[in-house]
Amino acid sequence: MPTVWTVEPEERVMWNGYRLLVVEDDLELCESIAEVLRLTGYEVETALDAETALAMLRGAPAPDAIVLDLVLPTMSASELVAALDRAPALVLMSGLAQPRASAFPPGDVLLKPFGAEQLLSRVARACGHLGGEDAAAP
Repeated sequence: MPTVWTVEPEERVMWNGYRLLVVEDDLELCESIAEVLRLTGYEVETALDAETALAMLRGAPAPDAIVLDLVLPTMSASELVAALDRAPALVLMSGLAQPRASAFPPGDVLLKPFGAEQLLSRVARACGHLGGEDAAAP
């Protein structure tokens, strides 16, 4: 019989020093994204809507990046970013193949469904820990 290892969540990975906020209105997707990021060393907080995210951002030090769905109930991603004094790096995502007109260039949007590798690559670039020119923008 194979050995079964039990590892507490805090022992699974070392913290890489980056803090993220995931803003996604689909609860299951939000939790899945957060779990992948936590397992790879990020400290992650989540919000299911822009209003909650805005309150979190105003009440704490800014995260290194926000993983942000473009389409949110009651307040758009553009409105959320405009409401911030200074927006951190953004990793944008959308379930729409042709995202509605927004303040963000379409090429910068991660289209759902996406894989963990795509997500981690975009987050790494946004946080600036890929090095070189790729680190400049999400």
